[in-house]
Amino acid sequence: MTNKHRDVTCNQCDDGMMAYIGDHIAEVYKCQQCGNVDEVDTTDHADDQWRDRSRMHHTDPVDAWTESITLFDHGYDAEVTRYHHPSRITFLMKRSNIVTCIHTPSARYDGQRAAIQAMIRVNASNVKIANLVNECGINRTGFEQIVEHMNRTEPGDGSAGTQPRRNQHSRSET
Repeated sequence: MTNKHRDVTCNQCDDGMMAYIGDHIAEVYKCQQCGNVDEVDTTDHADDQWRDRSRMHHTDPVDAWTESITLFDHGYDAEVTRYHHPSRITFLMKRSNIVTCIHTPSARYDGQRAAIQAMIRVNASNVKIANLVNECGINRTGFEQIVEHMNRTEPGDGSAGTQPRRNQHSRSET
C-alpha cells in the first residue's frame, strides 16, 4: 500500500480487505480473503454529483480520481478520500466505488483544510493553493492555522531526533 493506494473493504465478502494490485482503466484491487477483483468505478449518485458540481463535467470522474491527491484527517465517512484540484471536487470512496463528489469550496471546514494540506504536501504551486484558500473563504490567519495544524499532526519523514519539520508556507520558525 502506498499513500495513494489504500486498502478498501471487499464488495464480495464484506470482511476481506482489498489491496491495490495495479491499474487497468482505473485502479484495481484484489481481496486478500476471497480473491475478488474490482476496479474503481462510480455509483450513479456520484456520476450525478460530478455532473452537477464539477467544473469539468465533460471529464470522466474516474479519470479525475486517478489524477487526484489523497486526503488525510478530513472527517468524511469514507475509506479513501481524494481531492482533484482542476474540478475542485473531493471524491469519497467506499469499497472500490466512488460514492460521493463534494464541491470542496462548499464543503465543511475539515474537508477544506484537508484539501489545502494535501496541496501543500504534494508541493502544488502557491498560486493553486492560494486559489483554493480564497475559494474556500479562508483568510491569512486561517491559512496559517491550517499549516500549523498540518505541522503538528502529519507524520514526519522518520528522522526522529532531528529538527522538526517546517512547512515552506508557514511563517513560524518552529
